[in-house]
Amino acid sequence: MRAMDRLKSTSALLERILAAPGGTVVVTGPAASGKTAAALDLYRSAASADGRSRAMMIVPNAPTAAYVRRRLLAESAAGVVVAPQVLTFTALARRIVCDDPDQPAATTLTAFRRQLLLRRIIDELHAKGDLDGFRSVVDTRGLVTAVDAAIAELKRAAVEPDQLAAVIGNDPAKRALRAVYQRYQQQLHAANAYDLEGQMWLARDRLADWAGRDRRPPALADLAVVAVDGFTDFTPTQLDILRLLSGWADHLLVTLPHVKGGHERLWHWTGRTLERLRNAFGEELSVIPIDLPPRGGVAGLWDRVFEHDPGDLDLPADISLIVAAGVEQEIAAAAASIKRLLLGRRAGSIAVLTRSLAAYRPAIQRIFADADIPIAEAPVAITETPAVRFLLAAATIAPQLDSEAVLAVIGNSYFRPGALGDFDGRTVATAQALIREGNVLSSAKAYADAAERFARRARQNVPDDNDDESLQPSALLASPDGIEQAAEMLQRLFDLPTDDLPALAEALELPRAICQQGDAPGIARDLRALAAMESALGQLPDPAPLQHIRDALAVVQCPPARTESLVDVLDALDARAVRYDHVFLLGLTEGQFPRRFVDSPLLSDRDRQAFSSRGIQIDLRDDLTAREMLLFYLAVSRCDGAMTLGTLESDAAGKPSAASPFLLALTRPIGGLGDVPTETAPLGRIAPPPEAIVSPREAVNRAWCDLFDAGSPAPNRAMAWAARQAPAAVGRTAMGLWARSRRMRAGPCDSFDGRISDSDLLAGLRSHYPAEAIFSASQLEQYAGCPWRYFAAYVLDLAEPTTPQQSLRAVTRGQLCHEMLFEALTALATAHGRPLHLPKIAEDDLAAAIDDAAAAVAARAERLSPPPYPALWRVEIDQLTRRVRRYLLDQRNISAWPAAYLHFELAFGMSGRRRGDNDLADDASTDEPIRIDTSAGPIRLRGRIDRVDRIDSDDHAGLLVIDYKTGTPPTRKSIGRGLHVQIPLYAEAARQLLDQESLGGAYHRIADVGKIVSFAALKVSRGALRPDAAYADDHQSAMAAVGAHVEGMAGGCFDVLPKHDCPTWCSFRQICHFVRWRAELKTADGGEDGP
Repeated sequence: MRAMDRLKSTSALLERILAAPGGTVVVTGPAASGKTAAALDLYRSAASADGRSRAMMIVPNAPTAAYVRRRLLAESAAGVVVAPQVLTFTALARRIVCDDPDQPAATTLTAFRRQLLLRRIIDELHAKGDLDGFRSVVDTRGLVTAVDAAIAELKRAAVEPDQLAAVIGNDPAKRALRAVYQRYQQQLHAANAYDLEGQMWLARDRLADWAGRDRRPPALADLAVVAVDGFTDFTPTQLDILRLLSGWADHLLVTLPHVKGGHERLWHWTGRTLERLRNAFGEELSVIPIDLPPRGGVAGLWDRVFEHDPGDLDLPADISLIVAAGVEQEIAAAAASIKRLLLGRRAGSIAVLTRSLAAYRPAIQRIFADADIPIAEAPVAITETPAVRFLLAAATIAPQLDSEAVLAVIGNSYFRPGALGDFDGRTVATAQALIREGNVLSSAKAYADAAERFARRARQNVPDDNDDESLQPSALLASPDGIEQAAEMLQRLFDLPTDDLPALAEALELPRAICQQGDAPGIARDLRALAAMESALGQLPDPAPLQHIRDALAVVQCPPARTESLVDVLDALDARAVRYDHVFLLGLTEGQFPRRFVDSPLLSDRDRQAFSSRGIQIDLRDDLTAREMLLFYLAVSRCDGAMTLGTLESDAAGKPSAASPFLLALTRPIGGLGDVPTETAPLGRIAPPPEAIVSPREAVNRAWCDLFDAGSPAPNRAMAWAARQAPAAVGRTAMGLWARSRRMRAGPCDSFDGRISDSDLLAGLRSHYPAEAIFSASQLEQYAGCPWRYFAAYVLDLAEPTTPQQSLRAVTRGQLCHEMLFEALTALATAHGRPLHLPKIAEDDLAAAIDDAAAAVAARAERLSPPPYPALWRVEIDQLTRRVRRYLLDQRNISAWPAAYLHFELAFGMSGRRRGDNDLADDASTDEPIRIDTSAGPIRLRGRIDRVDRIDSDDHAGLLVIDYKTGTPPTRKSIGRGLHVQIPLYAEAARQLLDQESLGGAYHRIADVGKIVSFAALKVSRGALRPDAAYADDHQSAMAAVGAHVEGMAGGCFDVLPKHDCPTWCSFRQICHFVRWRAELKTADGGEDGP
């Protein structure tokens, strides 16, 4: 309808409204037929000479109120309208209640207090045994949410607790709901408090009281006209208020989208509303329908939607479609169109609508910000803001003091150690190491015991006796003072007042920590959230448990920032009474619009039908389906100009999606979706075509793609622009592309593959590996397996943080097995003499020695670190004891190896690495490392040999080193290749320490009885010991590999070429980005093929 025609028609319509008998009028008609214009005309007709109106407009929500105010001011001559009275029912109720001098002031119950009140009522009734229907879920937060929603719906339907009692029958859950509802209402009345729905009831009752006294309420002193626009239905309470208002107003107008004789299901909702209006006002009500001739264009589409035979319609010029692979691509395509449309457009003339705003809003905020399209910030729950999340995390670490929660708090960027005392970042790092390496799970005693244990070890200067540096305590735990300071910081954190959130925020200096975050919008958001939290907590008349407060704070909103907004982003429900020049309706996908319905936990569709049959007006599933149809009709009819529709062909993972049946119904008159001008937004489009670019990031991506596209025109103007406007982004990408190009080249490894060639860095490495540097076997094996992993772990000193665990770690199990074997064999050797011949020991004596050893080891471990879960600890100790017993009994019965046990835990070069009084080392151990000659020069070796045996056979006699393995032992082949050099090195160490010939060694797997991997001059063949002809060459190869490893370390050869299948669980893989196909392009120096 043209503007001039609409003006004439609304003027005529206004005359009909003013002339209607009874003063109460309902104007019905399709969308964009002039209903709102008539309401505005009626409002303006009541304006006085000074511009103040004796009229009031009631609209459904805040976005509509803002829209109507803008329109009243924009369409009125200067000075005609001043301070338009445009209210929602909620605002009107508040005005009626607050402006009544004859009544005591009523307290408004916020959503936060409502949640806490319901939680308290549920707990009290449950304690009395009155909530059998909620027994299984009484402790869950979801119950409060479900009860809250059910009570709100019942109150909107004006259902009192007594009315509910008459229809619920004997259903335990419904009886429980009624009990909570009744107690809730009693509590509100006792406190003279009213929730949102209760305030509507109170306003209705106040109006009724004024009507009975034949007086006007102060809030309605000069009221002459009431215009109600944008609604599709009214609650019983709202209808009562309208009926009472009509008694003081000369004219009351209600507009309603409704077409008589139209699609029955589409107009079911408003048809029912019209019938209820007739029942409420009776003969005083006049209904004025607006009849329009058939329309074309976009209006013709929404007029025909859902019709069984819509006929044919010419394709409107102002309709388009976005078909996207995923929500992000759909929004990005819309953003590109909006960016172009904003040129020369006024703010608020474009809207993005969706039925699933919760799913779309975060992506819209991010993508529109990237495209520099200002939109209003969406309100979020304060519990979703980082600062409040941190505060709640700090408040809830007590009393369990769960280590995971403590680590999260002290590792948070909002944690200021200086707020607790003279502590700094190193104190925090020490505390983290103390918790992780002390395997602290919970309880203040566990933290204190770990601190005492590590401090005592640091004072004695005796770290763990394991020869693997990766298992040594962190360097942070080498300072007793630092450990004690960390323990003191943790204790002060544990002692903070967790039952008073504002006091806790002050003690943690949270406002100061917020201001140090460096992100201005984020700082402002956090401060607003903190203020909102303090305001909510200030409403509490009585203290509440922290858990209840934390749950209830989830309904407190963080006020959004007041920022510039050029585009409105709304849910289709909130936009049903607002109009725009161009509307983008997104999410027209099956399952999103219409929205899938899920029965309420407390009010199922069967319950609703039962209530409806007893006269309680509560919406049914069929009503809600009809409502979705009406909302779709209203959404597509919000445009005065163009409309862009968005749907998904798949989700972001490529799973196919289907278009909404509503979208298919809308486009049926023009031949279906295939005839609508369509933009396809494919999956993973990082560089849109030039016409779709909306952000600097996309422009830079496009420039790079054009650079490598042979078909792109030269010169590359996009790259020239990017180099001028975004030089940092171009530089970063260029460096990344250069590095990737170098890493993908076939040939020898270079500095892009872990090879160090810089002279200064090489000089630093030489100082790191001086002449006769001390190595352990585990270091050399780490380098052999993956040079880059060795570089990260031993040169850069990187380590993945350990996580405290309830059960024993594999390392701890291995250590306990070693200690049990040492204690048992040492005791047997003391009793029976050395060398120890195990076959000569009675099985009972052997079993008793193992049991005694296990008890001693367990007692020592419990003394050093009391287990947090004694029952679980006992089970695991029993398992390890059985494992050790099976192993030694198997060793006792082996006849092929005539071995005599000489030494247990023979240590060398482990000075400062023992446990003091609890040292588990053989008497023949030495603090001095062993000197090993290699092709790279002499090195010194330190380590600990688990066991040294003596073999005496007809062909050979000598020492055999034994290494216990609780995991999978290396293979014979990998030892010969130099990937595992522990046995060859330890064999040489035993030879030097004991001045006897060494025959080699073997790995014994404790968990797998009989599993032995031998690397020795002898082997078992057909049940007898025989010489191993390959040993000498393999031993020489292994020792040569040791020299190559040392030479590679000092020479900076840390290639990303693991000599085995690189495990996906490797913590360093996120840094090295190893991929097999790229490694196959590379070779090491000297032409040796990579893996």
